[in-house]
Amino acid sequence: MGEDRRVEIDDRRLKDLLEESSDLHADAMTGIRATYPALREIGNERRALLARLGRGAGGLGSLLAGLVAAPARADRNLDVQILQTASGLEQLAVNTYSMLLTTNPAGLGDLPGTAGQVVRTLATTTMAQHEEHKRAFQTQTRLLGGPEQTAPNPKFQLIVDFQVARSRSPADVLDLAAFLERAVTDTYLLNLTMLEDPEVKELMAGVMGVEAQHASSLRTVSSLLKADAAALVKIPVGPDLANLPRTVGSGAFPDALHAVGSAELIAQPETGAVG
Repeated sequence: MGEDRRVEIDDRRLKDLLEESSDLHADAMTGIRATYPALREIGNERRALLARLGRGAGGLGSLLAGLVAAPARADRNLDVQILQTASGLEQLAVNTYSMLLTTNPAGLGDLPGTAGQVVRTLATTTMAQHEEHKRAFQTQTRLLGGPEQTAPNPKFQLIVDFQVARSRSPADVLDLAAFLERAVTDTYLLNLTMLEDPEVKELMAGVMGVEAQHASSLRTVSSLLKADAAALVKIPVGPDLANLPRTVGSGAFPDALHAVGSAELIAQPETGAVG
């Protein structure tokens, strides 16, 4: 511990890793944008249906119009609620990473050498991707005829605030960020079973993969910090590969297959619905 084992970061390898993340993100966003014309058509068809039903005075027309407009009853409304809640989760993620980068909770910004640089780069890149995900969810919400959600998800905002106050080390803070990424991933995975529109499913699945990658990166760095191996938070690990603690091997992916967690890890559609 007394020896200063700082090493120079290999910017080329860090750039390669970030490019891989960016490629996955870019592929997801390209697929998302391709769904916009179909969603616009679906939204127009549903608004036209509501208008036709609304012209009927009483009887079956009014009954059907009421069902289509009821929250979480019709596919359109459930899909919109899911998109609104996803927008709120992404906004919370943006706010959380911004907080990590600006307020130095539990000394996160004081990590020495390469560890500090890797964490800052990871947080900055991840925050930018969450911002783009949020805008995509908001666009699809509008295309389906719903109002945008711009506020952070209230359910997980409370958890983030509570956990930040309890954090005592940089690893605690990274575990909080990984928890949020896991909650987003689990929510989107469950959403795939509830969404009706295939275009919205494509959006959710593409973004979910990016969030899972965020979680694995955060877990890896946290496991190194917990093993008192901050000097190994670098890219590439190089000759120190043999010195990696065993916990790193399962730190990024603790489950062989991703399993949806308990209700505490899920943002139900109604938690972020607007109007």
